[in-house]
Amino acid sequence: SDPNPTMLTRSASRLSPLYHQQYRCFASGSAYDSFGDRVNKLKSSYPNLFNESSFKSDQESLLSSYRSSLSSSLNEYDSARNSIDSATGDAVFIKLDENELINDLNTRNRPFYTSLLGDTDDLRSKIELGNEYVSKILDLQKEQEAASTIEQKNLKMIEIADYGDKIDEWQLRFPDALKDTSDLGLPISDEELDQFVKEQYHHAPDEVRVQEPGVTYEQHKAVEEQWMKTLDDKLIDVLRSRDSSIDENKFREFCQVTNDMFHPHAIDHYGMNNYAKSLFRAALWQSQDRAGSV
Repeated sequence: SDPNPTMLTRSASRLSPLYHQQYRCFASGSAYDSFGDRVNKLKSSYPNLFNESSFKSDQESLLSSYRSSLSSSLNEYDSARNSIDSATGDAVFIKLDENELINDLNTRNRPFYTSLLGDTDDLRSKIELGNEYVSKILDLQKEQEAASTIEQKNLKMIEIADYGDKIDEWQLRFPDALKDTSDLGLPISDEELDQFVKEQYHHAPDEVRVQEPGVTYEQHKAVEEQWMKTLDDKLIDVLRSRDSSIDENKFREFCQVTNDMFHPHAIDHYGMNNYAKSLFRAALWQSQDRAGSV
């Protein structure tokens, strides 16, 4: 029987996706070469995406075309909308206001450009590092299969697990747009909040950070919960220093709901993706009615 099933199970759960990742992302021998080929194809098909002046010129032309054709487009829309409403007896489509559309357009009348190649050197090094980790795991897997004893197999699996941890860290270094909460309209972004909590936890009393001898899990959990509640007060002080007009009651109600829903000890929210959580919190910050409709 296997003397170390925990380690084997932990590592085996990671291997399958890594094999798929090897064939999908690193099959060409040089992962960056595959990326480079894709970029070159994009350059050939959509050259203006890689030229700032051409890109902005295209966007300005689109905006100009939109402004000039807005009235006629709305007339066509209204004609179709009225026909459908008459046929169905219901207001199926909403009525659009030209002035509102123009006002909305005025906030988007300056095209901006972000280079698609600005981070290619950094991306090259990241991809090459990932390629190195995956290749090492596959080599170790072959060595494990060739090992003659269970002990040798388990030692190889421990090495594989270590590289699995490195893969996890490697993946975290890639930016995830769904984790960017700076545009949710909240008083503080998740990134800033995480940093705030880390700093507070670093200076927290020992009884909060460590379950001391003789203290049960439930007792330690109660101490930790009480300490967490003090963070809201400290956070409000930080936010008030940024904006003296912040609605303290609104923020406390928001924290009460989100602390309950996304508590670290609760498991339901771990099945939700980051986008769903962000969408809910952005709506809740507007109002509870808004959260319900979203």
